[in-house]
Amino acid sequence: MTLPNPPRNKSIKGKCSTHLQHQILNFQIKNGQALKKIQTTNKIIPNQCTRKIFLLSQIHLRKIPFFNNSNRVSKPNNAPTGIKSGWAIASSSLPVHIKPFVKKTNIPQVLHLEISGDLPNFESSNKSIQFLLPILNSRLCPVLFNKCQRDLTQEDIYSLVDISAHRKVKTWLLRLKNTQFSEFIFENRRKLSSFQHSSDSPSSPKLYVNPNLSPEDKFHQIKILQAFQKLKVIGEDKKSNFSVFPQGFVIKIVFESKKFFYPFDSKKSPKEFLLSKGILKE
Repeated sequence: MTLPNPPRNKSIKGKCSTHLQHQILNFQIKNGQALKKIQTTNKIIPNQCTRKIFLLSQIHLRKIPFFNNSNRVSKPNNAPTGIKSGWAIASSSLPVHIKPFVKKTNIPQVLHLEISGDLPNFESSNKSIQFLLPILNSRLCPVLFNKCQRDLTQEDIYSLVDISAHRKVKTWLLRLKNTQFSEFIFENRRKLSSFQHSSDSPSSPKLYVNPNLSPEDKFHQIKILQAFQKLKVIGEDKKSNFSVFPQGFVIKIVFESKKFFYPFDSKKSPKEFLLSKGILKE
């Protein structure tokens, strides 16, 4: 059943438009959010006039912006991330330089150290410790450069044994109670071997520090040494073109007064390493 269309006149059009606008548009601002309420009490649009007004009102509603709290842009937090003190205040004004990525070699944990060089005869562990401690403290200075920030004492040494009978040179096996001291001595071992004799201390010996390898590491190191030995070329003077020396986690290669070091975690075979250094030629 359809309703008859009412006569078209200006008065009805004005009343319909005013009444429909009051019914459709009802905005309420609450808590900073626009709430749109459209109240329609009559779903049947009586005539063509009101139908046009209804469609026009829908178009206007789409153009009205509605604000939402989720669209708000939060202001950046300018609070300081950390409190700077000391020289960090001045260094924060320096330009930041991006350092190139350098792969660090993951050295296994050092538990035992082999010390060789100009060592006296091993009479007893106590006397040998008294000989060794002043050299380590004076040359390495753990008070300044070690995390423990103190000198080595006899209490820090777990054991000191003479293993010269199992080595080609006089060697002592040192074990410390604190692994930080062991790693500190190993990382700074060059300070012990590069020490220059002076007139004030003519008896100061040069010491060489190497890690005491586990039986498994020693087995694989020997395999690598044998591979290097097979690549040697014997000249007319019956001398090889290079020499190899095991030094803990590296193998030192001497070629024409130049030194090369083959690390324990190398991705190259001995032959590839020698070719890359120009020691061998295709």
